[in-house]
Amino acid sequence: IAATIPAMLLGALHSRSIRKFDYEGCPAWDRQLWLWCLADRIIWALGLLYVGFCVFIILLFLANVSVQDTEDWAVAMTTSVVLKLVITPLVVALLVAMLATCFVKFLGCVSGSKSETLA
Repeated sequence: IAATIPAMLLGALHSRSIRKFDYEGCPAWDRQLWLWCLADRIIWALGLLYVGFCVFIILLFLANVSVQDTEDWAVAMTTSVVLKLVITPLVVALLVAMLATCFVKFLGCVSGSKSETLA
């Protein structure tokens, strides 16, 4: 719950709607762009502040546990990151490619086509 609140707040700050102006470059148009740019800078600053706070909390945790627990945590964290960022996308990409190939082959069999593009 504590991790979702900052993300929800940052998401709420980053809401834009379509605006209509007399012409591109009019004073109202320039002001709106300036406000959006200011909002983006605030979002970046708050986001970096939140990430810094998270890193600080992790460092506090690591400073207060034994060396063995720190090493175990590092191994678990590395395994989790590799699984989420490398293994899972690779498996999903391979499955999608295999399913697409099977589907194209199936369509070739159903249509009775001898074309190289479908078979």
